[in-house]
Amino acid sequence: MKQSEYDRLKNIVEELDISQFDNQGAYREVISCIFKTFKAQEADEGPRILDEKQVMRLIPFSRSTLWRMQKRGDFPLRRKFSPGRVGWAESEIQDWIQNYRTLYGNSYHQYVRPAK
Repeated sequence: MKQSEYDRLKNIVEELDISQFDNQGAYREVISCIFKTFKAQEADEGPRILDEKQVMRLIPFSRSTLWRMQKRGDFPLRRKFSPGRVGWAESEIQDWIQNYRTLYGNSYHQYVRPAK
């Protein structure tokens, strides 16, 4: 959830007066519905596209290492989303990071294989 959406949600919840509800269960139900609505809106935004700079901030490899890993099939391939835009789907990068951490922990240097 983006910070601006979080602030909006926080304001809505703060404006609710608990005395308007018969019990705490009803109050929790309303807050739960508000969160579900925000989550649904967030899901409707569609996939987020990351450019190379954004990916490089998440993955501490050089551009050439990233290119070699893509070529070997060890990293998601970038896609052409429009004539002037290439990038990666954020979900694919996050999945790759999660799989990497499952296999190797947080130590990125173990993953890089020597050149053949």
